[in-house]
Order: sequence, then C-alpha cells, then structure tokens
Amino acid sequence: MIKPERNSSELLEKLFTDDEHIELSVMDEDKLQLSNFNSYQCIYLLNLNELSNGLSNALIDFTNNGGSICIFPGNNVNIESYNYLFSRLETSQLSTKDTTTLKMDALNYQHELFSEVFLREDEDIELPYIKESYRFQRYSSSRETNVITSNNGSAAFTETPFGYGKIYKFSFPLDSENK
Repeated sequence: MIKPERNSSELLEKLFTDDEHIELSVMDEDKLQLSNFNSYQCIYLLNLNELSNGLSNALIDFTNNGGSICIFPGNNVNIESYNYLFSRLETSQLSTKDTTTLKMDALNYQHELFSEVFLREDEDIELPYIKESYRFQRYSSSRETNVITSNNGSAAFTETPFGYGKIYKFSFPLDSENK
C-alpha cells in the first residue's frame, strides 16, 4: 500500500489486520522501491495528489504482467499526472472535482467482487455518502465496469482489465473526513 505522509492507511489496515491470507506492507511514497513491485499481487495508492512518471510506468508494467492496482485519489490531485497513468491503462480519465455530497447508490451485484458476499440483492441497502469526488470521463472503447454508482449516476468505484491485471478506481479519497 502506497500512501502520502499523513496516515490515510488506517482504514485499510484495520480491514486487513485479522485476515490470515493477506500480508499488508505499508510504504510512504518517498520510500518506494519500484523494482520490488513484482513481489506483490495488489498495490493500493492512497490519497496521492501526484503520480510521477516513474511510478506510473512501474504500475503499467506491474498491471500488464498480472498485478492489480487499487486507486483512491488525493484531495487535490494533479489531474494530468493521474490521466497520464489512466490513458496508458486504457481506463477513464479524471475530469473535474465535484464538491456536491453524493450517496453511493447502486451496487453492481453481478460483479465478481460481490459474489458470495450478499445472499440477495437489497434495494434498501444503506451505503455511505461522500463529500467530494472526481468525475470520470469514459471513452467508448473503454472496457471499464461500474462496481458502485453514485446517486447522480456517476461512477464511484470501477474496474478495468489491462494486460493480465486489473485496475480498481475510486472517485474519492479514502479519508474519514470525506464520509
């Protein structure tokens, strides 16, 4: 898991701490060893505001070779640095920041991430609100799938296959202040 200096990883650390099948490594973005990416199955980018070209190129190679990346953008992202990565991964790009409070509204129950999670589809499921998010600009050739959609119809969480890997993108930072 790659995180900025502030401790945004606590939520995921709590989620994975008691899972005997997951070994979690947390790294600050300034201490990354890009050459070690191939020793991981999934890399989480937590609330980074900018992605260097070196990091983006390492993530492209990692995903192309079968790794997965899960991205939570920072609060004040450099959109061009993110879109460099997203265009190379053939997934939707960031367009604008939306400061409207949105409710996560719809789950794609058919998505593989939810298989064996829910016994049935629940139209009254309570999903969280997010205070700020980014809009994605999707291209017609994108193979991206919405996993969770907001009440305004925008994507809150998506999946895109690339090479032998997958890209999981959230439209909002993973931050307790954002819910």
